[in-house]
Amino acid sequence: MKVGAYVRVSTVIQEEKNSLKTQIKKIESYCDLHDYELYKIYEDVDSGANDERLGFKTLLKDIKKNKFDIVLVYESSRISRKTHTMMNFVFSLIEKDIKFISISQPDLNTTTSTGRLFFTIQAGLAQYEREQVSARVKSSAYEKASKGEWMGGQLPIGYEWDGDRKHKKIKIDKKQADLAKAYFDTFMENKSLRKTAKLFNRKLDSLRWILTNPFYVGKYRFGVKKKNIVTGVRKRSDDYILTEGTHEGIISIETFNAVQRILKNSRAIDYDSKNGSTALFGGLVKCLCGNKMYGNKINNKAQGGKTYYYYMCDTCGKRINAGKIEEKVLNKITEVDKLKEVNQVDNYMETVERQIEIFENRKNILIKENNNLVNMLKKELIAESEYIESRKGNLNDLQTIDKELEILEKIKSKETDSEDRGNYELLKEVLENYEDYEVNQLKELFRVLIQEIEIVDFKSLEYNIIFNLK
Repeated sequence: MKVGAYVRVSTVIQEEKNSLKTQIKKIESYCDLHDYELYKIYEDVDSGANDERLGFKTLLKDIKKNKFDIVLVYESSRISRKTHTMMNFVFSLIEKDIKFISISQPDLNTTTSTGRLFFTIQAGLAQYEREQVSARVKSSAYEKASKGEWMGGQLPIGYEWDGDRKHKKIKIDKKQADLAKAYFDTFMENKSLRKTAKLFNRKLDSLRWILTNPFYVGKYRFGVKKKNIVTGVRKRSDDYILTEGTHEGIISIETFNAVQRILKNSRAIDYDSKNGSTALFGGLVKCLCGNKMYGNKINNKAQGGKTYYYYMCDTCGKRINAGKIEEKVLNKITEVDKLKEVNQVDNYMETVERQIEIFENRKNILIKENNNLVNMLKKELIAESEYIESRKGNLNDLQTIDKELEILEKIKSKETDSEDRGNYELLKEVLENYEDYEVNQLKELFRVLIQEIEIVDFKSLEYNIIFNLK
């Protein structure tokens, strides 16, 4: 019988103590004793709480391919210290009719019902032990954090350590503090994360972390992101500690609060094709069924609350990944050499007015639907919970439409500068520096330039762009 063996240690230090070699030696001896063929040994130097271990993932892939008859380990916790991971692992073995053997735990054998019971109990005990250790560590960490003590790691930019190892304190690094102040002042001035990040050559996430960190006003924040011990997913929590720190602030509380208000209300474009969308082409994307698609989003609780953005057709319900289609379209129209013939707006006001008409018609339909819902509730034709859920969706759609109408009315009231500058030059300038423009400015421009983005194939995201220009 062929054996796929798995060995793991948590740290490199353990590896240096020959823990991996010891496990491998025992596995080889066990195979020799039982006349098993050792197909492959899968190794990891990583925590048992991390399900993304390279060796473990390779093992799972080979299980799916039935490359061996037995999974052999020295001890079951080498697989994982999380019950749900262990159980899923066992079920994957049972599904493929692969045996599981733990050398140091002879009762753990999935070929019998008793063995599976022992296996489940053992997995539960391993997780219980891990939870107890985690609780003790967290308790100590929260106690230190509540006193405003630094929890370790790199200090925020603008600060440095002062004193010896035992008596060191956090003090302001004057040179770096000036840089931190510049981040806040610049953002206050231009109200754009992307512009500020570009000026200082910093990543958006890094800059956002600095601008939202109360450490800069002398406070200490701990426990903002918490890891679910069962699923291993880290997500933001409102249940965190915010206390007075033992360090001096660099930024005034007035400036810090003003920055938070700007960040909350900012329309600055933070475009990320993988994680986000600003619905740049809402109402311009045309579905295969002939109707328009609008920007929407969904919060996936199963994946730690991650938000997914997409364009959706209200008629047939089809949807496409917003980030991917926006990236493709932006890349396409960035090839401005192919658009040199584009110069004058042919039916500028006509297009804008047509868009306004479409949105107003849609708004009227939604208002009628809301009125119908009220009547149905009064006549007890629908439950109150159903009414609340349907009305909530309609109100969200109405808010989106009102925003779109606001943009279009703004375009209508403006005088176009196309007489002074060719639209090709305007297009080229914007596309080369689109990070510097606010979302609504970009939406205005795209509605002038583009009549529609016609989806040809949902699977490959093939599309055609029809311009409003000659």
